[in-house]
Amino acid sequence: MNTVIQKTTIPDYLDKERKSLERTEYVNGEELKMTGASYIHNCIFVNLLSAIKNALKSEKFKVLSNDMKVWIPSKNAFFYPDILVIQIPPQFHDESNDIVTNPICIFEVLSDSTRNFDKGEKFDSYRSITGFQEYYLVEQNKKLVSQYFINSNGNWELIEIEKPESTISLKSLGIQLGLSEIYDGIEF
Repeated sequence: MNTVIQKTTIPDYLDKERKSLERTEYVNGEELKMTGASYIHNCIFVNLLSAIKNALKSEKFKVLSNDMKVWIPSKNAFFYPDILVIQIPPQFHDESNDIVTNPICIFEVLSDSTRNFDKGEKFDSYRSITGFQEYYLVEQNKKLVSQYFINSNGNWELIEIEKPESTISLKSLGIQLGLSEIYDGIEF
């Protein structure tokens, strides 16, 4: 779980964050220390990023990594998703161009320490972003991807993908990924 470091204002948080080598997230005045990622987390991250980038041929989208922050104004929060996809042109929080506001699709690789936060508060926050359509939670302890997407009725729906031969259809991006691509080279 992310640990609260201190209470701060948004301008102070952004000033400190932009000068620091350490990354922190921000929720409603609280600066949250981020935990480090495991070897398997990193392997899954690279597989996933590569698979999305290779499948995404459309120039309408841009794939970004975990160094890009997302601003969620309705929740007064800044998060670093593992992988996010935005529609072009990017929409930025300010002139620094280091915080986007228009993700369409986000991926989080789950860890024991962040699982509840990623499934709960983060997902609740992401859902409040206008134009946000899909959220993926990727397990690192077993082959399982939870796909949340907005269905034709405007409600969020969940599909869990766990069969090794399964394909995930990323509806908002018009691409498909194989579960085997995401977990390529991963031994459990």
